[in-house]
Amino acid sequence: PPAATLPPAATSAPYTNYIPSLDASITDILCFEGPYGGIDHDLVQYNTRFPQSSTRYIFVEFNLDHPNLSQQIDFTYDLILHELDGSTSTFSHDSSIDPSWTTSYHYKGFGWDESGNWDLGDYQVDLYIGDQMISSTMFSIY
Repeated sequence: PPAATLPPAATSAPYTNYIPSLDASITDILCFEGPYGGIDHDLVQYNTRFPQSSTRYIFVEFNLDHPNLSQQIDFTYDLILHELDGSTSTFSHDSSIDPSWTTSYHYKGFGWDESGNWDLGDYQVDLYIGDQMISSTMFSIY
């Protein structure tokens, strides 16, 4: 029989979108897989393609460059997941930027405690801060 073919890998590009409310620029948006609650950041393996058989939660991480701040900035961001059936799901998360940081990363995950629940296909995730769409990325479940 012919060998199985995998779907093409979704891509993610670096961004330099400026976010006035944070006085920051997004430098990248990335995906990784893990259990509920995430994993130690040093162990993260970024990817855009994930096997259905072992994928639980997909985490979307965005990285920011920003100047030293005079005080902590608290903000909420939304990740809008475009489902295969055309519907969307919104995941909101509260985060902050410490005044001593000049770079930071922020992430949120969605999925299931058990693997095997994702439908096969390509997914898009849009990042919003307030009413401003900042960036988007795609990932594939194969």
